[in-house]
Amino acid sequence: MKIVRFSLLIALVVALGACASSSSAGSQNKSGTITLEEIEAAGLVFTDAYEIVRQFRPQWLIKRGRATIGSSQVYDYVVIYVDNIRQGEPETLRSVSAQSVQEIQHYNMAEAQRLGPIGHPHGAIVVRTKSR
Repeated sequence: MKIVRFSLLIALVVALGACASSSSAGSQNKSGTITLEEIEAAGLVFTDAYEIVRQFRPQWLIKRGRATIGSSQVYDYVVIYVDNIRQGEPETLRSVSAQSVQEIQHYNMAEAQRLGPIGHPHGAIVVRTKSR
């Protein structure tokens, strides 16, 4: 009985240690914002904003649920804004140079309604550039 308890204790300690040491570039801060400081602290080189989001918060790119709002203006994708101008689908992040990014923020469906007309069932990603 003591051997089983000891084995379970060792397994738990090993598992917790593995979880703590297996951090990726974005795993330490899972907030709704990717900051320039977070990007620079990672020490990685990115080409575009899409790569930044994919590295730090890939879950932001995933559609959630179904777009069933009774409006013809519903976008069936995560809507991208750059400096508060609607750009379109997540692939448009590839046109934003990583060097121009100041911060990237995610809005869930309810929060995204403040950005413009109704039609953000999967939320929005807002890129703020250094040039704004």
